[in-house]
Amino acid sequence: MSTAPLLVALQNQDVLQRISLELNAVGRDFTIVTNSSELVQSISGATDVIVEALLDLGASDVFGVQTSARVVVARLGSARPTLGGPGAASNVTLPELMLVEGVAAREGMHGENGGLQSILTSSLNEDCEPAGVLPAEALEGFTERVAIFCASVRGLNVPNPKREIQGLLETVLEELDSTQEMSYSASRLAVVAMGDDLYAILVPDIERVQDAARLGVRLHEAVSTTSGVMAHIGIACSPDDGTGASELIEHAQDAVLRARQAGENNIEFYSESMSRWAFERLTLEQSLRDALRNRELVVYYQPRIDIETRKILGMEALVRWIHPQFGLVSPGQFIPLAEETGLIIPIGEWILRDACRQNAAWRAMGLPPIRVSVNLSPVQFRKPNLHESVYDALDDAGLEADGLELEVTESLLMNDPAETASILGKLKSRGIHISIDDFGTGYSSLSYLKRFPINALKIDRSFISDVTTNPDDAAITTAIILMGHSLKLSVVAEGVETENQLAFLKVLQCNEVQGFLFSPPVPAERAQEMLADQQFAKAAA
Repeated sequence: MSTAPLLVALQNQDVLQRISLELNAVGRDFTIVTNSSELVQSISGATDVIVEALLDLGASDVFGVQTSARVVVARLGSARPTLGGPGAASNVTLPELMLVEGVAAREGMHGENGGLQSILTSSLNEDCEPAGVLPAEALEGFTERVAIFCASVRGLNVPNPKREIQGLLETVLEELDSTQEMSYSASRLAVVAMGDDLYAILVPDIERVQDAARLGVRLHEAVSTTSGVMAHIGIACSPDDGTGASELIEHAQDAVLRARQAGENNIEFYSESMSRWAFERLTLEQSLRDALRNRELVVYYQPRIDIETRKILGMEALVRWIHPQFGLVSPGQFIPLAEETGLIIPIGEWILRDACRQNAAWRAMGLPPIRVSVNLSPVQFRKPNLHESVYDALDDAGLEADGLELEVTESLLMNDPAETASILGKLKSRGIHISIDDFGTGYSSLSYLKRFPINALKIDRSFISDVTTNPDDAAITTAIILMGHSLKLSVVAEGVETENQLAFLKVLQCNEVQGFLFSPPVPAERAQEMLADQQFAKAAA
């Protein structure tokens, strides 16, 4: 462990106490200062420095000190990986740090791009070699996205505009973090005044382009709330808009110039095509959040039919989005976005509860008892205490456990099979049915299937569509049905659209079918009519 002098400049006593415990635990010598003047007096003797963002001393002030020390600038407040070591206190974390070589004092931080370039180059180099301004090949395997925001802010009449903008940035990021609306790293932020009401902002570790767009919009809103302030923001992201520091800064400046030319209070990406894509994606995501709040999402039901009697044995609950302007939005558009953003968790919870409530209502009407099936996404499945959420949904709806079936994909089973089996076991112990959706598309085997407490296999529709014309699809479908029956599992074929497909599956003694041959997904009111009428069974009689 390094014994080089470490200077800790903090005002937050709680954070200071936790960091002191951690540093003592790992045997690191350090000196504590609590205000700006002490820091300026002591910094020349330190090799490393931890500076709290709340301390009245900005990053540029630290860099302005004439020292060749390597400086560590940290934004505290978020939990970071612990230093560890013998005797380390539990739950004590140090901030994630950005290492900046001590060239900033020589280059300066104001008026020129040199200081920002040093910070950016350091951030890019944290996980990459070689050092310096990086060519494209140096970022191979580099997964973090760095965003440069170039903000033109006119009319911001405060004593220290740079510090004001940095404070707004941190406030916006904290708000986004609290609502889990974007992915980013709260550490290693940098704001640099570039002259002529122009500021450059570095935000590392943004995973998605639309998150850069979201942050740009929120930051723009925060800056523009002051009367008389006009703001334009240009955005450049690595690696799409460049990989070197100077290149990204130049491209962010080009973007803000285009934003100025476009009119009042505008935001632009360096790449015009990326700008369109990012803001379209951001608009769709925001619309989806609004849809969840405004109850624009509805549950449709598709019947599952007994292949022999053609009675309705169950209904699969499927979410649909009725947009007030665009009408029915395809699930292929919004489900992947919901999974990417984490919105699939509240959406999935709502579908589960609504489906349980609806089936309980049907049973209370005296309709034939059926089972509703609900898909669990991988994100939702790994949520802690999933079984408790499912139990609560059943209890709140007053539905018996045998009235619910949960569908998980074959690929989900193969991801940590032991943990998956444990979760499914808790659900099955309550009497809930479990089925494997999209079966045949993964890599599970008979030996794997025996490990899981499941009731049914659902053959993926891709095998059913050509089952009467493609020998390979016919062979796979036959093998799945035989394997399911050997394990005493029910087998359901999805995507049945023709009488020929139905006849083929009937010969193989497939148990249930589901598809447009009988009905597309329909609103709950129509599903209720179908359940009461049992029209398919009457037609087959």
